[in-house]
Amino acid sequence: MREDKLNQFYKVYRRNRIPDTFDVKNLYIADTYASSSALDYNGIIEELYKLGFHVEVAQNYCDCIAEITSGNYHQVWVICSKGQEAKPTNVDVCNSIKKRSGEIRGESTDFSHAYQFVESVEEFRKKGGAVSFWADQDFTFELDYYLEHLEVYDCDKVDGNPTKIPCNLRFDGSCSPKNDVLQRATPNSFKEMTFDSEEIKEYPYYDYQFYGYNVLGLYAGQTIAGVKVPGCHNYQEICERIKPFKPFSLGTDKELVTGCYYVSPKNSNEGDIIIDGASSRIFRALNPEGAKRLARNMAVGLVNKARRVAEQGDYTDAEPVPAFKEPNIPIQIPIVQNKLVKPVDLTFIFDATKSAEKIKSLINYQIESAMKWLQKFQGDVRVAVIGFRNEAAAYCLNKDIEINRTDVIDFTPISKADKILDEINYNFSYEGGIGDGPKDWNSAFEAYLNLNFRKDSTKITFFIPGDGTHHPDFHKKPSNDSTVDFDNYKFDGEKMTQQQRLDDHIRRLVKQEAYWVLCGFNSNAIDPLKTLLKNMNNTKVSFITLKECSSTPNLDPLINISDEKLERIYENILIKTSSLPTMFDI
Repeated sequence: MREDKLNQFYKVYRRNRIPDTFDVKNLYIADTYASSSALDYNGIIEELYKLGFHVEVAQNYCDCIAEITSGNYHQVWVICSKGQEAKPTNVDVCNSIKKRSGEIRGESTDFSHAYQFVESVEEFRKKGGAVSFWADQDFTFELDYYLEHLEVYDCDKVDGNPTKIPCNLRFDGSCSPKNDVLQRATPNSFKEMTFDSEEIKEYPYYDYQFYGYNVLGLYAGQTIAGVKVPGCHNYQEICERIKPFKPFSLGTDKELVTGCYYVSPKNSNEGDIIIDGASSRIFRALNPEGAKRLARNMAVGLVNKARRVAEQGDYTDAEPVPAFKEPNIPIQIPIVQNKLVKPVDLTFIFDATKSAEKIKSLINYQIESAMKWLQKFQGDVRVAVIGFRNEAAAYCLNKDIEINRTDVIDFTPISKADKILDEINYNFSYEGGIGDGPKDWNSAFEAYLNLNFRKDSTKITFFIPGDGTHHPDFHKKPSNDSTVDFDNYKFDGEKMTQQQRLDDHIRRLVKQEAYWVLCGFNSNAIDPLKTLLKNMNNTKVSFITLKECSSTPNLDPLINISDEKLERIYENILIKTSSLPTMFDI
């Protein structure tokens, strides 16, 4: 057990001494979108650890594929998403998995591997591993594809060469529970808001230890997804409708199955499946004993020790599913189902002096591609643009003041992206500057802080300077006129120097809690940006340099930058903001 990670966001448990009645099993959780509290100290992993399970967690699709195919696991639990293009990546994975994940992903986006991930889960199951899908209202993206393509046996024992049948259930129904707790029931007393609590299920060759046993009461969940079974009024009718799956729980309507399971037949060498349509029950309310017992019982039930004894005559520990090559990416292309939960205020701040004209195409491309990417989301996104020059130095020298002023477009709906781009291309001329090197970041930050931000918005800011600024920590070379000290220049009527203003602006920027993307597209700007990064402390920041955009930088970096690399940057941005939904935002 790695105790140093015990109180961290995610925990990795190593092999440890376990109860004599249970052999250790390696379990893998593919968390395609849960929030931080899902797997904390009191969450799923802690409960599984108590039973002796070794648990690993990964979140983005390519990491998940690498883990599933690694040959280390007996079970895979999939926490379903809404079909977001961006997936979390802040869980530590070992170097070998990280390397393999990179090979799987290549230059493509992680989301393009969504269905390949689901295919990997089913390949894992067909090789003997057990799987569990945790879904919820609208959080069925991976499960939808899985059930659409799933074929399973409809028999108790595999003899000869039996055929498989397509799965005929879909989690396309939903409900909001009327009561807080599902009640215990048996197949004979199955009705709305109940779950099957029988101790065993009798199969022709063994007794299956059922996962509903000893759960006294079960929190229904904040919201629920389920299988609609119209016209089915009792347990047997439901079984016939969803076969070869069997129902575990019902929602507010007795014609909505919210949990079900499939037990692979004897000698099939395939694993079992459990599907639960109320994952919010686990993540919102794990403290109630019923939910804790459910998680533990599911893990033990998926081991299906009794069937293994029936197949072999006695029990021997099952080996993890052997390593296998990941399936090819399916022809069917995943479609993004993104919808932003919070409004987004997106700002671009860039150097518009004459010297920055050499990276104009890259600046414009960065702005255009970011807006294009965010337009794919069904959300409230606004865009502001600030083009800064060298206003302070111009005032200090009393020359070229007009061409050194800062241009501003206040927040405009992203639906008007074309008009915003036209405004940048035709009215934000690359002019000004006085040839001293450093530019006036203060005028940019002052304009930025005066924008019409919304209090409840996610704030994402791209900063693209061509050089440092008037502060001894933010520029390398002195001005051409050494008799002029721009760093200590004060505007008429102001008390602070340029140096003091920058320090004050940075303090105010940190308090705003925006997500900053620092773009070092000009070599003169890289060190000043690193200093800015250091001074912003805990502010969420991404740092982009030409090295990441191009292996052979030239006069037009746009030639070498790829859409794929930019999309990976944008994915990471939204991952680290709270603008994409999780099951806690339902």
